[in-house]
Amino acid sequence: MKNKTLYKMSAIAIMLIVSIAVLSTCKPKGGNDMLSAELETKIKQDWQEQFGTELTINYYGTHNDYVVFFVPGMETVITNVKIAGTIFRGNNSWTIYLWKNGSFSNMIDAYQQGLLTAEDIEKIGFHHRETLKKSWIGSENSFNEWYFNTDDICSIIE
Repeated sequence: MKNKTLYKMSAIAIMLIVSIAVLSTCKPKGGNDMLSAELETKIKQDWQEQFGTELTINYYGTHNDYVVFFVPGMETVITNVKIAGTIFRGNNSWTIYLWKNGSFSNMIDAYQQGLLTAEDIEKIGFHHRETLKKSWIGSENSFNEWYFNTDDICSIIE
């Protein structure tokens, strides 16, 4: 009896260790890695030089060598768009920017110029939803009902 119990506990322990090892190698959808402190400093300096304001970076990953980040706006204008089949929305104005070699562009222009693919947009959309979800007051179901409601989409860009 003791041997069977010991065997079962050992098998469970091994499965647990293997599961932890496998999960620790997984990246979030979109392959969102960390932005280095040096690169973040460079982007903030470029932003300050070009726009004259401070910048808080909500990093959404690097796509085609462009650093992608979210900048919430100050106006209470609701901006809801659908880009390449992916919904982006917010309770206030917002912009998702790309930075490369000291130059900035917004995500919509970058997509229309072919700098981002529909797959890139989908990955960026995942990070955008997760960023908004962190500040949502309410259940995940109510967040999803609000976020994926397409009745109030302002513009569609395919």
